[in-house]
Amino acid sequence: MRDHDAAYGRPVTDRLDQFGLLGAQTALGMATNASVALGRPGLLGQIAPGRRADLVVIDRSGAHHLRGGHPVPDLVMHSRGSDVRTVVVNGTVVVDGARHATVDEHATRADAEQALAALRPG
Repeated sequence: MRDHDAAYGRPVTDRLDQFGLLGAQTALGMATNASVALGRPGLLGQIAPGRRADLVVIDRSGAHHLRGGHPVPDLVMHSRGSDVRTVVVNGTVVVDGARHATVDEHATRADAEQALAALRPG
């Protein structure tokens, strides 16, 4: 974790990390540097030709993002699934404009409703 955030000119401290708990800065770091944990350092998680990376674009324009603190904890603590606009997995766009690009959502929902109806008593 960096001692200072150059963009904001103030110390970056993750208070939970001070107590041995997983804080927002650490959680985001782990999520964005997962290649080491997966035993594939240098191959995964880089946006560069020949590398594999999953990207998520979050819309931070919602009122729940107006808390005005540091962007990393704000992103980690206040983002919702409905804020996700785009997801790219290994070069393939799987969510575009907040809609699944590879799944027929209506058919999937119909299948789920049918399966639930079969489980209901009566």
